[in-house]
Amino acid sequence: MTPPGPPPPPPIPPLGRLPGLDLLRGVAALCVVGLHLEWIYGLQPRYFAQAYLAVDLFFMLSGYVMARTYEPRFARGLGGSGFLVARYRRLWPVMAVGSLIGLPKLIVELRDPAAILFGGGLNLLLLPLPMAGLAFPLNIPAWSIFFELIANLLHALVLWRLGGRTLLALIAAMLPLMVWLGLRYATLDVGAHSEDFLPALPRTMLSYLIGMALWRWWRDEPRLRVPPLLAFVAMPAIFIGTALLGLSDWRIDLAFIVIACPLMLAGGLRYRATTGILPLAAGALGALSFPLYAVHMPVIQGMAMLLGYGWLAAGIAALAAGIALTLAAEAVTRHRRRHRRKATA
Repeated sequence: MTPPGPPPPPPIPPLGRLPGLDLLRGVAALCVVGLHLEWIYGLQPRYFAQAYLAVDLFFMLSGYVMARTYEPRFARGLGGSGFLVARYRRLWPVMAVGSLIGLPKLIVELRDPAAILFGGGLNLLLLPLPMAGLAFPLNIPAWSIFFELIANLLHALVLWRLGGRTLLALIAAMLPLMVWLGLRYATLDVGAHSEDFLPALPRTMLSYLIGMALWRWWRDEPRLRVPPLLAFVAMPAIFIGTALLGLSDWRIDLAFIVIACPLMLAGGLRYRATTGILPLAAGALGALSFPLYAVHMPVIQGMAMLLGYGWLAAGIAALAAGIALTLAAEAVTRHRRRHRRKATA
C-alpha cells in the first residue's frame, strides 16, 4: 500500500488592501507629473525639480508589495517565468497606451520610417533602444518599468530565497555604487538617458531591496511610529522645501531614498481607515497612479509640441487621460472576472 503523501500546504490567507500605500503611490505620481510639467514648459521656479525621487519610492513600494504578495507563492512553486509573464501582462497594456500616444511626436522628431518602426516597436514592447539621447523615446518613463521588471525577475529567481542578513548585505553593497553614481553624475536622477541608462540598475535595486527587507521586518506592522498625515505630505513638502532652499545634491537624494522613503512607507502602513472620504480618495489615487504615470509624459509632450497648449491645459489633459485609462482598465478587469465566473459555473 502506497503511503500517503505529505499534506497539502494550507491556503494563503487573503491579503487586505493597504490604503496608505495607495495614497503614497498617488501622491508620488502627481509629483512626477509636476516635475515633467515644469521641465517641458520651462516653468520657474521649479518646485518639483527633485521629484524624480518619487520613482525611488515606487521601486521601494514595489519591493514591499511583491514580497508581501508573491514570496509565499514562490515558496509554493510559482516559477520566475510565470511570475514575469504575469507582471508583464499587468504592466504592458497600460504602458503600450502611453507609447502609442507618444508615437506622433516620435514621427515628427525622427522622420525616419526604419528607425521609427524598429525603435518604436522595441519601445512598445518595453525594450530599450537609445535614440535621440533617450533609452525610451516613445515613452520616457518606461525606463523605470523596464528595470522594475528586471527586479521582479531577480526577486522570483533568487532574492526571495535569501535570508535577512544576506538581503541586508546586498543593500549595503548597493550603497557604494550609489555613491559612485552621485560622484559620477552629480545626481541620482539616472535611467532615462542613453548615457546613464545602465547605472539605473543599482538605483532600482537599492530601493527594491529595502522594500523587500521592510516587508520581512514589519509584516504590515511598522515599528516606527510615523503619523500617516505626515507621511502623506512629506514628499511634496520635501521637494518644495529643497527647491525654496536651493538644495540640490546627490547626498540629499541618497538620504531621501534610505531615510525618508522608509519613514513614509511606515506612516502609510499605519493608516488603516476603511470608511470615509480619505480611504476613498486613497483607493482612487492608488488606482490612478500607474495609468497616470504611463500616459502623462507623452500627453504633456504632445500638447506642448504638436498642439502648443499651455502647462495647465497639458496637466489637465494628462490627468484626464490617466483617469480614462484607469476606468478602461477597471472595466476590462470586471469583464475578465465575469468571464471566469461563467467559465467555472
